[in-house]
Amino acid sequence: QRVVRIVNLFVNASQLNVPPAGAVPVNAAVTSPGLTILPFPVTIGAAIIQTVQGLVDASRHPAAPPVLSGAAGNNVPLALSPFANSVPNGVTFRVRFAEAEFQPSPFRIRNGANWMNLDSEPDLVPQSIPGVLSSTETGFYNPDFPGTSNLKRAGLASRGSRIIVRLDNVPSGAKLYAPVRIGDAAARTALRMVYASGDGGSGSIFMPAFPTSPVGGGIAPLTGCPTNCQAVYEIVRSDATATEAADIPVYVAYTPGGAAEGTANVRASFGPLSADGTANGQAGPRFAGFAHPAQPAFQVR
Repeated sequence: QRVVRIVNLFVNASQLNVPPAGAVPVNAAVTSPGLTILPFPVTIGAAIIQTVQGLVDASRHPAAPPVLSGAAGNNVPLALSPFANSVPNGVTFRVRFAEAEFQPSPFRIRNGANWMNLDSEPDLVPQSIPGVLSSTETGFYNPDFPGTSNLKRAGLASRGSRIIVRLDNVPSGAKLYAPVRIGDAAARTALRMVYASGDGGSGSIFMPAFPTSPVGGGIAPLTGCPTNCQAVYEIVRSDATATEAADIPVYVAYTPGGAAEGTANVRASFGPLSADGTANGQAGPRFAGFAHPAQPAFQVR
């Protein structure tokens, strides 16, 4: 007798038209030319919308978008210099990106290795026990496999789960900053801001973004401004047994009279984003787009 295990499967769940708060089963069948190995489809998973987003206050309660005075300015020292060490008006708003209740944990680190330092990726560890389900983006992974056809990297994800926070319609003249680290060495959920392309990807190299200002433990400007301002975070610590959330503070800075009137919108998504629904060389999940509509983030008037 032989047992053949098929692991590390990815499916294009964006084609399944998953309803809000609903689930669509994912079925699979195994066939071979001239031989039916598995004659009927079996359910191997479920596609669900696993996250919610919204604005929260410092106590993590739902918050309304703040209204800022254009004449008074906001966090003026930071508007004048990205190296400023004070923000008199503090955090402008917080974006919460959270796992939905009672759903399998979508916040996943790259590999089972423990991140002791949020600025440096740890050495990879094997995940090579047959039949054990992984709670990381890497599935079954055995570095002792031969190097032929790159087998020793089979199942190894190129990155952990990523979160993209993107703002549009940002009033002209306003500058946006966010922390480079969310969580500390003791937090069960921790994120690290990374250098990434517009779709949130950056290949297989972990490239942490470093702060320009020491405020709040270190903050850095959002990229892509003024059209699509965004921050990309990689999840470097998570708890698969708990419902988790990432609260991302954003600082808005402009000089008195230096920002146009208007309302900025925010949305968040897992990343990287991709319109390619076919199998390719990307070792890890990709996401078709933002599952949640944009909502007001702040207003200048």
